[in-house]
Amino acid sequence: QILLSIGNAICISLIILSWALFARDCDDASVIMKEREIQWLIRRGGTIFMFGRSGNAQYFQYVFFTIFSQIITLVKEIRKVTV
Repeated sequence: QILLSIGNAICISLIILSWALFARDCDDASVIMKEREIQWLIRRGGTIFMFGRSGNAQYFQYVFFTIFSQIITLVKEIRKVTV
């Protein structure tokens, strides 16, 4: 139980760290933002994070990996409590 709690805390810390490091625009964000499908978002105003084309999150894939590891840790913890 203690090891799972430590693992959970590590995963949460890694998620925060990965968001800080990898939540940025992809290299071709300016090209993607010129596409017609994205123009309505730009006209609305505000900040748009362009992580990449659909299915190809250039830097953000590392955030997905840490979130996935957190989900695995939580599922193991929940299964252990309910069994």
